[in-house]
Amino acid sequence: MRPGPAALACWPLLAALLALVAPPLRADDAVFSVPLTVAGPAQRHSLDELRRGAERGDSGALNNLGIRYQLGDGVARDYQEALRLYRLAAKDPKNKASPTIIGVIYDDGLGVDRDYREALRWYKVGYQRGSAVAANNIGMLYQHGHGVATNHRQAMRWYRIGDERGNVEAANNIGNLYDHGLGVKQDFSQAMRWYLKAFNNGSHTAANNIGSLQQFGRGTAQDYAKAMHWYRLAADRGNAGAPYNIGRLYDEGWGVKQDWNEAERWYRLAVERGDPLAPRQLADLQRRLGQKTSGSQ
Repeated sequence: MRPGPAALACWPLLAALLALVAPPLRADDAVFSVPLTVAGPAQRHSLDELRRGAERGDSGALNNLGIRYQLGDGVARDYQEALRLYRLAAKDPKNKASPTIIGVIYDDGLGVDRDYREALRWYKVGYQRGSAVAANNIGMLYQHGHGVATNHRQAMRWYRIGDERGNVEAANNIGNLYDHGLGVKQDFSQAMRWYLKAFNNGSHTAANNIGSLQQFGRGTAQDYAKAMHWYRLAADRGNAGAPYNIGRLYDEGWGVKQDWNEAERWYRLAVERGDPLAPRQLADLQRRLGQKTSGSQ
C-alpha cells in the first residue's frame, strides 16, 4: 500500500475525499499564533500585585491579569472578565499585546461569537503598534478567507511582515505557501528553507512539515528514516499531527518494521492532543487488532 497524500486542514472537503482513497498523512497547515506567555518565577507577579496595578490603570498589569482570567490561572476562567481587562489595557497606545489578544478572542470565538472582521480590526491595531503575532494572524485570515476574500498573495505579504518582526510561525506559514503553491509557484526547496528557519527558532509545526517533505520525497529524496526523525522531534515538542504520522509509519511498515501495537500507542497520543484524523484511524486499527486476535484463537 502506498502512502496517502498529505491533507490540508483548510481544505476539509479535499481531506474527506482523500480519506476515501487512503488514510492521509498529516502535514500541518498554516499556524495561528497566540500571544500568551507564562512568566518565569522572577517575572511572575501575584494576583494581588496585578490587581493593585490594574486599579492604578497600569496596562501591563491589566493585560497580565486578563491572561490569568483567560487561562484560569489562579482564578476561575472568565473570558468576559479577560476581555474587559484587555480592552482597558488596549487604551494604552504603547500596548501591542492586548489588541492582538482581543483579536485572538474574536478569531477563535473564546467567550464571544466568532467574528473574523472584528478580529481583523483588532489585529490591525496590534500590527500598527508593532505586533509580529498580529501580522501573522492577519495573514491567516487572508489565507483562509476569514472575514476577507481569500488572497494568498496578501497572506504572503503579512507573513513576511510577521517573519521580519520575529514571529516563528510566520516563517512556517511562508513555507506552507511554497509547499502547496498557494499564491506562489510551488517550490519545495523554498518550503524546506522556510520550514528549517521556523524549526530552528522553535516551531514544532515546521518539524512535522519537514517530515512530510522527507516522507513523500518533495524536493528531496524520499527517506522514511529522516521523516521519522522529524516527526519525533515535532512530537517531542507537543505537535498533534506528528504522533499521527508516526502511527501511520508503524501501521503500514513504512521505513520501520510493521507494529500495530506501537501504531496504536501513537494514535492514542494523537487523539489526546486533538488531531482530527486520529480517532478514525485508531478505531480502524483497533478493529484490525481485534480481528487478528480472534483469528489467532
